[in-house]
Amino acid sequence: MQEINLYTDLIKDVKSGAKTASTRMGQKDFELGETVIKDADTEVSECLVDVTKITFKRAYMITDEDAQREGYQVAGDLQRKLKKIYPSMYAMSVLTIVEWDPDEVREISSRRTN
Repeated sequence: MQEINLYTDLIKDVKSGAKTASTRMGQKDFELGETVIKDADTEVSECLVDVTKITFKRAYMITDEDAQREGYQVAGDLQRKLKKIYPSMYAMSVLTIVEWDPDEVREISSRRTN
């Protein structure tokens, strides 16, 4: 099963529905359907989400709507965060945006996937 690794502080936002997407640098090979959200710090599988949309776009094309799905207010906030995570990112970098249905988040916090 495919996985999305997120920092510990972002897991609660997925579970609450405040974060409904994850943006990755590069053209990633994600598929629609069930996906494990895994804590990148502890390697514990925290929840399952139903990926409903995958979009590819250039970094300069990030919109406020994209940022809000990630839990930010405006595009510039998300772009700054991505630049910290991916220092080699520039305006023409291709990004993969993976979106899920916030009503289909299911907790599995005691399960490990290694």
